[in-house]
Amino acid sequence: LVLVICLGAIGVSFYVFYSKRDFYDPDKYYKLAEFITGIKDSKYARLYPFMALNRRALFIGWLIIFSWIECIYLSVGMLIIQFVYLMFLMAIRPFDRAENNMIE
Repeated sequence: LVLVICLGAIGVSFYVFYSKRDFYDPDKYYKLAEFITGIKDSKYARLYPFMALNRRALFIGWLIIFSWIECIYLSVGMLIIQFVYLMFLMAIRPFDRAENNMIE
């Protein structure tokens, strides 16, 4: 049941992401402006906020769903999630300034 709810939430977030596809306008006010400041104006770079927030949700979901497994396996799973996330960041380089790409 938890897995179905998580997959539904991810599906809804994909729908919202693709339904609001206009590019970032720096003159317009955004509630999360600080979170998206400096992101390149490309389709793949716009996936960065989505991936950053969903990575945290995956960590929490991983710990809740697999809480009955030994700690070493939980840690290995979280390392795999983090590795995939960092490879994604290295591939898309979402920020305009190079030092901002290295913060993560």
